[in-house]
Formats: sequence, structure tokens, C-alpha cells
Amino acid sequence: MYALYAKAVAEKTGVTFIDHLSLTQDEYLGLGASTVNRMLPSDGIHTTLAGAEVAARSFIRGVLCAGQVNPLYPYVSMKARLVSSFSVLNGDIPLTPPVASAGDPQSKRRCGL
Repeated sequence: MYALYAKAVAEKTGVTFIDHLSLTQDEYLGLGASTVNRMLPSDGIHTTLAGAEVAARSFIRGVLCAGQVNPLYPYVSMKARLVSSFSVLNGDIPLTPPVASAGDPQSKRRCGL
């Protein structure tokens, strides 16, 4: 419910909105319940370092998907743009590919569109 309110306020005030919740949920779905549960060990809300990396990656993906109209876009480093996987728990778990240009046919899928 919070995300819907935040989106409505952003639209009303002309502020860029990144649906961080949905983007992170997409990453979680790709990882599977067992892996995600290990990233939320104490209370189901606060993550391990691996969970924080998933959340950060989702946010970067949201900034890049919005494109250059997002005021944060120019501040995303090239290194952040190229990350395609990271080590989590006891192995490498690939995440969604890095976001490419808006002309890339795969960019809509990567952006959750």
C-alpha cells in the first residue's frame, strides 16, 4: 500500500518515482523462496548483506530504466551499470542482466514493463 501512496504523491508533485518494491520483488522471484528466506533470517524484513545487494541492484535498475529524465541517472557509475551477478550465500546466483539502452528489445523486460 505504501508504494501506491508514494507513486501517487510523486505523480502529483512531479517527482520521479522508482517502484523499488516491485523491482526488488522481481529479483526475489528469480532467486526463489529458499534463497530469499536465507537473506531475511531474523524478522522477514531486515536483510543480510546479500539481501541488501539485491535491493541496491533493484534500485539502480529502476534509476536506469527511467532513463536520463531521472535526476539520479548521471550519477550511476559505469561499474554499477555493468553488474550482472554477485556472490550470495555459498555460490554465484545470477540476477537479471544489466539494463541496456531504451532501444534494446530486452530493456522492457529488465525494467519490469
